[in-house]
Amino acid sequence: MKQGKCKLCLEVRPICDSHLAPAGLYKYCKAAELGPVRMTAEEIAVANDEVTAYLLCQECEQRLNRDGENWLLPKLATMEQKFPFYDILTRVPPDTFQGNVSAYACSRNPDIGFRKLTNFAVGMFWKASVHSWRNNKGGPMIQLGKYGEEFRRFLVGKGKFPKHAALVVGVSPPEKAVIGFMMPHFRGVSTCHQFVFYVPGIVFVLQVGNQISDFERQLCFYSAPLHPIIVADLAKDIYGMVGKHTAKAVRSKEVADYLNTKKRP
Repeated sequence: MKQGKCKLCLEVRPICDSHLAPAGLYKYCKAAELGPVRMTAEEIAVANDEVTAYLLCQECEQRLNRDGENWLLPKLATMEQKFPFYDILTRVPPDTFQGNVSAYACSRNPDIGFRKLTNFAVGMFWKASVHSWRNNKGGPMIQLGKYGEEFRRFLVGKGKFPKHAALVVGVSPPEKAVIGFMMPHFRGVSTCHQFVFYVPGIVFVLQVGNQISDFERQLCFYSAPLHPIIVADLAKDIYGMVGKHTAKAVRSKEVADYLNTKKRP
């Protein structure tokens, strides 16, 4: 640890070497004997080091772990097509469904950690917005503008979820879940700014801006009274996001050789 100002509580305290994505997620991105593969806009390479920075004091580090990460991580999808979160979610019948898309009202499911899931998602987006996470090269991964301070206060229990924000949660069935994760990144602008990240089986989309539509508000996991979660086959969308995000990325020789080997008959 080293002395510094905690980004979350804003107190000067000993500061931890904090992870952006929880350390436990890295076991999901291992490609057999190759090891963990990190995919960014710049490169696709083996990542023997995890993305960390001196960011939070011990109390705030434990706050995010206790109030979000520790609850969700054991429930993510696995290579063996086990997906405890999906099992919990689908114990209660869906409220609506159309084709292969269903919507579940978590307000009717006491086993869903409503605030813990929200804290996990908001914590990831917020951390990505207050530090570069690129060895201090360039600015933060995403820009939340004035909403960043509102989310900080929400995480420490001193403020409400921002009025002009919506958090949408999507879940894949176990057999369709992509086993990997993506760091938070800017998705684009429609009526508002959209940011997204993915963990095995679950995608989180954060929308912020004064022009958020009523439909987007109705889908907000936190603010909408039913606390909805959408269940659908997200694989095509996830692979599309990865492809778009890494379209200009350079593959390391190690990754390129591994992929070429897998293509051989």
